[in-house]
Amino acid sequence: SVTGHHWVGVVVGFLTGDITECAVTNSTISCTHLNGEACGDKAGSIVGYINSGSVSKTSATNCSVTVGRDGGQIVGASKTDYVSSCSVENVTVTAAGDCTGANIRNEVIGRIL
Repeated sequence: SVTGHHWVGVVVGFLTGDITECAVTNSTISCTHLNGEACGDKAGSIVGYINSGSVSKTSATNCSVTVGRDGGQIVGASKTDYVSSCSVENVTVTAAGDCTGANIRNEVIGRIL
C-alpha cells in the first residue's frame, strides 16, 4: 500500500528517467487531498507523474488506484505519451476526495498534459 497527496506511484512518484520491465501486483494506491499544492493528484500503479523519461514493458495486476484527479492504471499523468508495451489486468481507478475528479481513467495513462 502506498499513500500520499501528490505524485504517488508504487515504483516512483515523479519520474525523470526510464523504467523498463517492472511489475506491480496486489497494490493499493491512495492519493488524497492535503491542500491547494497537494490536491490528491497524479497517481498510478507504477508512476504518479512522468516529467521526462519513459515507462516500457511494465505491468500492473490486481491493483486499486484512488485519486482526486489525474489517475491512471500505470501512470497518473505525463507530459506526453512516454508509455509503451505495458499491460494491465484487474486494475481499477476511482475518484475520491476534494479535487475536481477530472482525468480519472481506467486507462494506462490518466492524463497527457
